[in-house]
Amino acid sequence: MNSNIPNWDEVSGRDLVGLSEFQRLCCTALLRSNPDLDFEESGSKERYYLADVAKIDATIYVYQTGAEIVSSTIDDRFEACDYDNPDKLIRDLISKLVTLGAT
Repeated sequence: MNSNIPNWDEVSGRDLVGLSEFQRLCCTALLRSNPDLDFEESGSKERYYLADVAKIDATIYVYQTGAEIVSSTIDDRFEACDYDNPDKLIRDLISKLVTLGAT
């Protein structure tokens, strides 16, 4: 495994406002792939980011250690338990958005 790729333990902890390093990494990568995304923070018990994806009429949610794409016809989840490291999850999420025509 590449030592430059963070593991889940390194990115899953929350900061003082309740956000994780994974959320920051994931949102940054998503913005690089689609600069039109406009993320906002939400949630009172669990803080998360969300952004509407107009091209596919969907919303992206980025949680502490996962993400999902949701619309009336899409419900794709990307969860830490299914991935060896955060980098792979983020790459699969972006790949799915490309496949859906969001970028």
